[in-house]
Order: sequence, then structure tokens, then C-alpha cells
Amino acid sequence: MSSEINLETPVQASSAGPALAKTESGPGARAKGKVWIDLDNSPHVPFFAPIIEELQKRDYSIVVTARDCFQVRELADLFHLNYKLIGHHSGKSKIRKVAGLCSRALQ
Repeated sequence: MSSEINLETPVQASSAGPALAKTESGPGARAKGKVWIDLDNSPHVPFFAPIIEELQKRDYSIVVTARDCFQVRELADLFHLNYKLIGHHSGKSKIRKVAGLCSRALQ
């Protein structure tokens, strides 16, 4: 597996929005399963982009969610990922972090 990321080939060639990406092989084709990937911080985006692409090639339905902090949204757009934006940075307080995590999980 190559550690090089090809920015020429978009992972999902649609704008940000509902995060369901399905690759179909032919009429009536069904996805093998559904995989949810949550992009929580900026290193997740270049790490998961080739994984998402490979899973789509293998006919998995991919759901991608992203948190609006640490340039995650901007990087996901740069990699042409189709994602649903959920949550934001909750601050330094541990109580706010726990509350933010719970709120984001419920969403």
C-alpha cells in the first residue's frame, strides 16, 4: 500500500451534504455493508481518504461525518469527501468536552 495520496482522483465527487456514498456495480446492485467514518481532527482526513476510496471500490456504502474544528471541514472539502457536518470544538473545559461529545454522538 502506498503512503502517497493522489489528489487528482476525488474520493467522492459531490459537494458536502448528506454523507451517504454508495458505489453500484450495475442495475439492482446492493452495497456489501455500511461503514461509518467520523473525521474528528485534521489528521483523520488524509488518513481515511484512501480507505474511503478503496471501500467504495469494493461496493461498501460509506457514511462520513466531520466535526467543524481544526480545519477538518476545509480538508474534507479539499479531498472532495462527501460528509455531514456534525458538531464543533467544545472548548478547553472537560465538562464542556464531555457534553460536546455526548451531544455530537446523539446527532
